[in-house]
Amino acid sequence: MEKVVYLLGAGSTQSEINFQGKDSKTTMSEISKGVLKMSRRGSGLFYKLSQNKDFPLIKDQDIEKLMSLFQGYDDELADYKKVYEEIRKLFRDYLIKQITKKKIKPHILNSLLYAYKNYDRYIGENGEKLMAVLTTNYDTLLDYSFDKVFDSINLGFSFTSEKYKLKEDIPLLLKLHGSFNWEIKDYELCVHDDTTLRNIKVGNKGWLPPSVYKKPQLDLYKAIWSKAKKALIECDVLRVIGCSLRNEDISLLSLIFTSQLSKFRNTKNNKTFNIEFIDFEDSIVGNEKKEGVLQRLPFLANASPFDSILYYDKDMDDGHNPFNSWVKMLVKNISLRNNSIYEDEFIIENLKLD
Repeated sequence: MEKVVYLLGAGSTQSEINFQGKDSKTTMSEISKGVLKMSRRGSGLFYKLSQNKDFPLIKDQDIEKLMSLFQGYDDELADYKKVYEEIRKLFRDYLIKQITKKKIKPHILNSLLYAYKNYDRYIGENGEKLMAVLTTNYDTLLDYSFDKVFDSINLGFSFTSEKYKLKEDIPLLLKLHGSFNWEIKDYELCVHDDTTLRNIKVGNKGWLPPSVYKKPQLDLYKAIWSKAKKALIECDVLRVIGCSLRNEDISLLSLIFTSQLSKFRNTKNNKTFNIEFIDFEDSIVGNEKKEGVLQRLPFLANASPFDSILYYDKDMDDGHNPFNSWVKMLVKNISLRNNSIYEDEFIIENLKLD
C-alpha cells in the first residue's frame, strides 16, 4: 500500500463552509476587516492606530503581516506588544465566531477519513494507507471529524481531555500551529470541548498566531514538527489541500523541503515523495495575472497540479470546491473495486449523494 499524508490549510475549512452553503468569511483579507471592526466597536488600540493620518494602516492589509509587524522580531522586545495582544485576541474571537457559532460541520473531512478507515485497500491499484493529517488550521473541525470516525484522536503524544480519547493505532492528527481548544497547564496539554473555546485564556500558548516569526520553539511544538517530518519522510505521497504555502509559511516550506531532501539522500534509489496539489488551477499553475504555487516553489520535487493526479476525473470537478470534488473522485475510484461504497449510509449522508 502507498503511504499517504495530507496537509490541510484554511482552504479546507472554507470548502466545508461552502459545502454547507453558509455565509462565513475566513480569508486573510476578510479576517483583517473583521478584526478592525471588532477593535473599532471596543475603541481598541488597533483601531485608534488605523485612524492616524500621518501613519495610516491599510484597512485591507493581510492580518498576518500586520501581526508580524506589531510583534517584531522578538515579542519580548516589541514596542507595540499591547496592540499585538489585542489583534491576537480579536483574531481568535473572530474565527471562533465564524466557524463555531455558525455550526460549521466537517462533512467532507468525515467522508475522507471514513473512506480511508473502511476502504483504504480499494484505493488505487494496491491501496493507500493514511499515515497522518497535518494542518495549519486552528479550528476544531478535524478534532470533531477524527472523533466521529475513529471515536478518538491521535495527536502523537498524551493529553488530558473530558471529551477526546487518545488512540495510538489510528492516523496522526498533527496540528502544526496548535489549536484554539488547546490549553497548556503546568507543561501538560489539555484539549477542551468546542463549547469551552471562549473560556481559554488567550496567552496560554496553545496556538501559534499568524506571523512570519512562527517557529516551533516550545517542546510541544517541536515534538509535533518532529513527528510531521518523520511522517513525510516515510510517505509516498503528500496531498496539499487549501494551503497556499505562501512566503509567510517559510517554516512549513522548510519542513517539506528538508523532508524531501532527507528521503532522497537516505533511500537506495534516491526516491522522494510526490506532492499533489488539490486546488484551483490558477492557484497551482498560475495565469497571466497570478503566479502559481508551482512557479513560486520550484525547489519542491515531484510536485503536480490537481488534473495530473491519478484519480482526477474532469467530469467530477465542479470548479468551485476542489476538496469536495477530490473526495468524490476518491469515492468513485473506490467504487471501481468495491461498488458498495455508494450504498454506504455514512458516505451518502456526508457527501449528500443522490
